[in-house]
Amino acid sequence: MPTAIEYGLFAALTVFAGVKIYYLYAEDVPDFQSEQVIVQTSEENESEEFLAMYNAALSLSNQERYVDAEKKFRELLGRELVKFGEKHQDIAYTFRELAVVIGKQGRYKEAEHFYEKALVARLADLGEDHEETLLSYRDLADVTQKLKNYATSTNYHKMAMEISERIYGRLHKTTGHLHFNYSVMLRESGELGKAEQAFITTINIERAALGNDNLNLAASYFGLGITHKYRKNYNAAAQAFLKSYKIRKKRLGDDNEASKRALEQYEAALAGR
Repeated sequence: MPTAIEYGLFAALTVFAGVKIYYLYAEDVPDFQSEQVIVQTSEENESEEFLAMYNAALSLSNQERYVDAEKKFRELLGRELVKFGEKHQDIAYTFRELAVVIGKQGRYKEAEHFYEKALVARLADLGEDHEETLLSYRDLADVTQKLKNYATSTNYHKMAMEISERIYGRLHKTTGHLHFNYSVMLRESGELGKAEQAFITTINIERAALGNDNLNLAASYFGLGITHKYRKNYNAAAQAFLKSYKIRKKRLGDDNEASKRALEQYEAALAGR
C-alpha cells in the first residue's frame, strides 16, 4: 500500500487567533482530487472546557460548598498540569482558588503549599512587578499569619507593599490597604510599638490617597485606637476612636453598628478602660 509520502501527502500547521489549523494537501493521489481540507483541533474546545470547569468550581466556592469545590479544582488541576506544566499563568489561577477552598476548611498549611505554587507560576510567567504576583504575596502573607508564622508573614507583607509601591506608587489605596494588613499582623504578633507606627503610616497614605472621610481611613483610626488601648495609652486611644467615629457617623449614620462600636470604644478609653 503506498505511503502518504509516496502519495506526496503532507501537512502544514499554522496558528490563527489562538486556534491550530491543519492544512492537508495531496498530489497525484488516485481518486483524490487536489483540495484543501481544514481540520480544527480540539484545542479550542478543551480551553472552553477548562474555563467551564473553573467557573463551576468557583461557583461552588461562592456557595460555600468548599469540599465539592476542592474536588472540582483538583480535577481541573490534574488536566491543566498535563497541558501547561506548573509554571503557567492559567494554572496559577487554579492553584490559588484551590488554596482558597482548602483554607476555608481550616487546612492552612496545605493551603500555603498551593499559594506557593501560584506564586512560582506567576513569577515565571508574569515576573515580580505584576498585580497577580502581588496578589500571591498578599495571599501568602495572610495564610502564614493564620499559621502564626509571623516572621515569614512579615517578609511576605513587605514584599507585597514594595511591589505595590513600584506598580501603583506609595500614595495609592492598594498600598494603603496592604499597610493596614501589615499593621494588623504586627499587633496580632505582639509587636505593639511597630504596629502603632505602621498604623500611623497607613493613615498618612490613606489620607493622601482617599481623602479625610473615607471608611478605610476610619478603620485605620480604629485599628490605631485598639493598639493604643493595648498599650494602655488611653488618651491617644480616645483621640483615634473619636476620629474613626466622626467619619463613620458622617458616612454611615449614628445607628450603624460600626459607628456604635467606635463610639463605645471612645467612651471606654475616656474612662481608662
